[in-house]
Amino acid sequence: MTPWARAAVVIYPVVAFTLGVVGFIYAPRYRLFFHELRLAFDAAQNANGQFVSPPAPSVPDWNLLFAPFSIAAQIVFLIWQYRAATVARQLGYPARHSPGWGVAFWFIPIVNFWMPYQAIRDCLPPGHRERKTLLQVWILLLVSDVTIPWLTIGSAYARPIGVAVLVGLGVLEAFVAFRAYRVVMAVGEQHRQGVVSLYQHPRY
Repeated sequence: MTPWARAAVVIYPVVAFTLGVVGFIYAPRYRLFFHELRLAFDAAQNANGQFVSPPAPSVPDWNLLFAPFSIAAQIVFLIWQYRAATVARQLGYPARHSPGWGVAFWFIPIVNFWMPYQAIRDCLPPGHRERKTLLQVWILLLVSDVTIPWLTIGSAYARPIGVAVLVGLGVLEAFVAFRAYRVVMAVGEQHRQGVVSLYQHPRY
């Protein structure tokens, strides 16, 4: 699964950046919507009438186009994570979570902010240098999740700010892709060496 996982961790940030570009392109439509929303709210306040929300901006649902790639990448990565965690457990690496729970935590609110990171981290032995790389990737993924909505809002009111944020998002996603690729490679290599050593020097 390692070659597929390497592709998955590159596809995900590419899709995220593409959605950021889409948000930048269609930001003026959101600016008009926000303006009409404010006017409707002011009118309802001044006339003590009922608030009537303006129609949502007409924006192509690009998420539907990119969703198959994103979902496929996530499925492949989760299968890889489960198998990597299973091998790590067989090699005797200490782990906070079982392979199954490590995958399940991705879908549980609140705890999905840090427990999936712990599960992936424990696929590497304590002290491995790529554990720090994984922490960098995880923090940047969280930053990326909040950057894309603010990119759209910022671009709606100040295009230069939107351009700056979009460039920053591109750098961030490139860093995530290269670093995540490096972590997946490190896990695969570490497990390969561990399995070879286990066969050469069995514990029992």
